[in-house]
Amino acid sequence: MRIHYLVLLLVTLFWATAFAQSELTLSAELKVKKGEADSLEQVADSLEERAAQLEERLGDIRDLKDDRDDVKEDLEEEIGELHEVIANLRERVEEANKNIRDARDDMYDHHDDIKEMRSEALEDINETRREALEDINESKEEAREDIAERAQRGSFVAGFEYSLLDTDPLRDLVKNDKTLSYASDKFSFSNDNMMMFTLMGYYNLENDVRVGNGLFAGYKAYQSKPFAGQDGDDDDLEPDSTIATLRVIPVYLGFICEKAFVYDPVNFFFGIMVGGNLSIVVKETQPAETASPFMEADDDDDDHDFSVALAPAFSWDVHGGLAFRLAPKFHLGFDGVVRFAYAYQGYGAGFGDFVTVSPGVRLRLTFGNAG
Repeated sequence: MRIHYLVLLLVTLFWATAFAQSELTLSAELKVKKGEADSLEQVADSLEERAAQLEERLGDIRDLKDDRDDVKEDLEEEIGELHEVIANLRERVEEANKNIRDARDDMYDHHDDIKEMRSEALEDINETRREALEDINESKEEAREDIAERAQRGSFVAGFEYSLLDTDPLRDLVKNDKTLSYASDKFSFSNDNMMMFTLMGYYNLENDVRVGNGLFAGYKAYQSKPFAGQDGDDDDLEPDSTIATLRVIPVYLGFICEKAFVYDPVNFFFGIMVGGNLSIVVKETQPAETASPFMEADDDDDDHDFSVALAPAFSWDVHGGLAFRLAPKFHLGFDGVVRFAYAYQGYGAGFGDFVTVSPGVRLRLTFGNAG
């Protein structure tokens, strides 16, 4: 009986142990299943969220499909219109090509004529160019000749000069002349103004420099008071019986060089003259009772006595002034001049040399290119 209880006890323990192990195993399996269930639930939530996103995208795709259908219809309509335009363009291109072919055929037909016309035109152009070049060269040559002619053209000057005559040599001449020794105090040389005439010719160089020659001549007469002179063949002197007249003719001839400063229509100039001078003194004596300003040349008349004294000299002057252009070939000018002369033999042997200084003011009338 005890064995029966013991076996029953053992069986109970076995089943109890087996049941406990089965409970433990089932609990562990439940935990695993619960973990799997939780994981599956998370996956389900994720899939549900993904499904919601897919449904939203599906809605968008359906909307895009509707829009695509509309766009497709519009594109098909535009494509149809473009085909019509392309067809029209092809027709116009074909027509244009036909016109081009026709024009090209016409151009080929007239090519020889055009080539000939071009050749003739080129010949005409070359001939015209040659003629133009010849005309230009001829014009240049004429211009150069004209410029050279104008540059070398000179001028002619006529002038009047108011000058002061240096009377010291005349005083010495009267004192040293035997026939006038009695009349040395009978002459009055206080009036020393004299009118002179001027002729000048210029040749223009470069830089407004001009050179030329000039001729200057004047006249002045001095008459004495009556003095004692001879009466015919009688050597006796009769008081106040004779009158003497001295006619002074100074003549200057020289080379002129001037420099001008042109400020059109006015030009300023200064220059020098270097040359020679001849002082001519004509002495005339006549009776006081028949004295006359007229000169007589009757050889049978012993009452009139003529004689000439000459004084050759070196001369030079300095001058300067201004001129106004009144016309292209006419100038009016004024200048001051100081003239010097050195007579190395005076009025004759034994008379002695002398130097004269004669200032003056000159009026110029210039004809031509004044420089």
